[in-house]
Amino acid sequence: PSEPSAKVNILLQAYISRLKLEGFALIADMAFIKQSAARIMRALFEIALRRGWSALAKLCLDMSNMVSFKVWRSQSPLRQFSDVPEVVARKLERKSDIEWDRYTDLTASDIGELVGVPKLGRALHKLINQYPRLEVSAQIQPITRSLLRVEATLTPAFHFDVDIHGYQLLFHVIVEDVNGEHILHHELFSLRSRESDQEHVLSFTVPILDPLQPAYFIRVKSDRWLHSVGVLPISFNTMILPAKFPPPTELLDLQPLLPQALGEPALSRIFTVAEFNPIQTQSFHELFKTDRNSLVLAPSGSGKTVCGVFAILRMLSTNPEGICVYVAPNSEIADPTFKSWRNMFGALLPSGSVDKLSGDTTSDLKVLGSARVVIATVSQWDMLSRRWRNRKAVQRVSLIIFDELHFLGGNSGPTLEIVISRTRFMSNELKALDSEKSPLRIIGLGSPIANARDVGEWMGVQSKSLFNFSPKARPSPLEIYFQSFEQSNYAGRLLAMAKPVYTAVDRHLDGKSAIVFVPSRRQAQLTAIDLMTFGGNHGNSKFLGMSSVDKVTLMASSLREAALQQVVPAGIGFVHGGMVQSDWNTVMELYEEGAIRVLVCPAELCWKIQCVAHLVVVMGTEAYDGREKRHVDYPISDVVRMMGRHAPGRSGKCVILCHSSKKDSLKKLLYDPLPVESHLDSYLHDPLNAEIVSKSISSMQDAIDYLTWTFLYRRLAKNPTYYGFRGTSSA
Repeated sequence: PSEPSAKVNILLQAYISRLKLEGFALIADMAFIKQSAARIMRALFEIALRRGWSALAKLCLDMSNMVSFKVWRSQSPLRQFSDVPEVVARKLERKSDIEWDRYTDLTASDIGELVGVPKLGRALHKLINQYPRLEVSAQIQPITRSLLRVEATLTPAFHFDVDIHGYQLLFHVIVEDVNGEHILHHELFSLRSRESDQEHVLSFTVPILDPLQPAYFIRVKSDRWLHSVGVLPISFNTMILPAKFPPPTELLDLQPLLPQALGEPALSRIFTVAEFNPIQTQSFHELFKTDRNSLVLAPSGSGKTVCGVFAILRMLSTNPEGICVYVAPNSEIADPTFKSWRNMFGALLPSGSVDKLSGDTTSDLKVLGSARVVIATVSQWDMLSRRWRNRKAVQRVSLIIFDELHFLGGNSGPTLEIVISRTRFMSNELKALDSEKSPLRIIGLGSPIANARDVGEWMGVQSKSLFNFSPKARPSPLEIYFQSFEQSNYAGRLLAMAKPVYTAVDRHLDGKSAIVFVPSRRQAQLTAIDLMTFGGNHGNSKFLGMSSVDKVTLMASSLREAALQQVVPAGIGFVHGGMVQSDWNTVMELYEEGAIRVLVCPAELCWKIQCVAHLVVVMGTEAYDGREKRHVDYPISDVVRMMGRHAPGRSGKCVILCHSSKKDSLKKLLYDPLPVESHLDSYLHDPLNAEIVSKSISSMQDAIDYLTWTFLYRRLAKNPTYYGFRGTSSA
């Protein structure tokens, strides 16, 4: 044929059909087809995948595999096994009335009769059961009206044979719209031979299109095997979307208040700042001039802890016997707050007035009886407040401050929810017993929450005492840069990020400091060495504070970790949870003095380190979870915390490097307020049993009354699909 496209078409068909050609020119052209056809089809598949063209992507992947195996899609899938006789394959292809999926239901004798060779029944049955096949199930949870969380469970339904399949099989997990035209989400799933008998869970988010479609389709398609595809329709007929969230609190353009606004010189002297920032100024009157419950939600690094101090100063000046309890989700937040407040209130209160709980009930009750400001973690206060009816010290508490409320959606969320619910219940009961007693005041602090009004109503906060600022309303501006990577392999993606991390640090450092968050302690060491290598000669590094070269060299020689001795003279340090304490202290001292300008740190320590930087780089947004045996995304609260590590009062920069499939959902969650849902439904048995043992619950009615105080009770009706409920009517 004269047309090149027609010639290519004919040669492709001849190659897939395994036809033999004669003539030197045709054989030469066929060699080109043999070398390039599969690669070109794979490239077209990748292009269609990036553009989100579902039908074309599936067609190109099938074409690529047809060329690779020399098997037509209309032929028997068993032709992809090398030991299936041609006669048997042809007999199977004549049985076109039997769909391929039904072959798994047939016994060995049935298959033998089907092909007319009973002796081959067992061998064919074995091959059919070795054909890659995944069963798919999914649970959906609407996070907002435009974002849907999907938890897909993939169960291998075939016998994995290393000789046939290799040591791993790749599958494409594709979420399509109802027409099968657009790809809403794509990720690669790797099934390893040693995990072929286990269930695998994938969690991801997809956009909810407007107008709402009747269904989405999850398609799990093998990367190399034709006809190996599992399809699961996700119907939205019974899904109930949550209501629209109210707008955030507007940050008013107010004249900044000075510490002298507190009235007494002794109170204003505890602050080292010249003036309060806009968020502190706007919430000052509600926190310091009233005794109402309040909720202050603002971006990380906005000085929310100072807002808690306002409430404490109000208690100290109006209630001479008042006791304040500050509750943090974990010790990484509680310990630095204790050190800071002990110094802050040192000149204002007698020695020992600021103390923290240890977890031992006897000593903690003594602390609660003698101190004025008590620092506790959620679990410590949970243990101490369970028997509140019998503990006068707990009943005497007049102010409770709950910090980092956005942790309600995290691992410590159920305990935090129970503690706040119990506090509200306790306050209500004590007020009923003694109407003259001043009510227990509850203050909530945290990052912006989309459903802040629900959280506020649950905590007994009036609308005028609720401050839910936008994530963009930062006292100091923060520039955020995203860079996505296409590599599906986790290790390969981290390798690809090495140079861009150095480029980001080099471009945005501006002679100041930088913190690089990495997924693991091993990666911290590797990244520090990579930064040093890319930076050139470490004796002349731009990451080193030039005024302290001799001091850095001297202190580096005293470090016990060999890799640290190598990178610290280059102005780069790293820390991790397994370090010797002396090395940790030395690296932190050098960084805070400005002697070294770059600190590399595992993401798991983001709540432990208290230092700040001009630039924050987040190298990857997922880490390996040993319990789940897979890579899981960082909690969004951790990412928000990392972003908030920039120096207060100055503009900061944040560079986030992530997998391309996570970029859009990550942007949405970081730029919009964070929605928070209750996780108490999975852990309800623990607090209920604890309350029954402490005799707070003694009947079915008590248990129901107890549940009405929880955040779960309020959210069940607001977002029922998230908790597994379905709509039963079209009303």
